[in-house]
Formats: sequence, structure tokens, C-alpha cells
Amino acid sequence: MRNLVAGILIGGILVGGLAGGYVAYEAATPTPAEAMCAHLVEVCEPEGPDAYTECVASLDDFAADASEKDLERLTTCVVGADGCAEASGCLVGAGLKQAFGEVGGFIKGVGNALGFGK
Repeated sequence: MRNLVAGILIGGILVGGLAGGYVAYEAATPTPAEAMCAHLVEVCEPEGPDAYTECVASLDDFAADASEKDLERLTTCVVGADGCAEASGCLVGAGLKQAFGEVGGFIKGVGNALGFGK
């Protein structure tokens, strides 16, 4: 019986430690938006104290509508950019890709309403 109680206590401690480690890891790992904005602030040197915060908010909005693959591609592009122009190009490209997807959906809806679709 003593071994069972000791085993349960040790198991609980291990699970608690693992959960605590995971929480600490998640807190220390930046989101894609945070990683991109940190690099953008570094290479573009924007003016104003809120540039980073505004950047994160904007990219979080973008990420909410983007696919995981597109977000990963954008993050890799921005974080790997050598300068502000290249990083800005990454953002513009991702924005255009998302906009064209929306325009495509709009045109599809118009076609469906006119009887050319479904």
C-alpha cells in the first residue's frame, strides 16, 4: 500500500512538473506575429513607442484569416528578410494572396447568383 501511495505521489509530481514546464515553454515562445514584429522593428526601425504593439495586433488579425501554411510561409519570409524592403515585400505578397482569395470568392458568388455556378 505504501508503494502505491508513493507511486501516485511521484506520478503527480512528475505530471505537475511536466505541465509547469510546458506552460513555461509556451510563455517563452513568441507567437508568429511577435517573432515577425520583433524582426520588423529591428530592420525597419519604425518611429513611435507603439510600433511593435500595433504590428502584433495587425499580424494577429491577418493570422486569424490565414491558413497555417500561409502563416508559416509569411513568418519564414519576414524573419529571414535581410532588410526592411524585403520584409515589407513579404507582407505585401501575403496580403495580396489573401486579397486575391477574397476577390475569387466574390467572383464565384457573383457567378453563382447569375446561374453560372452551382
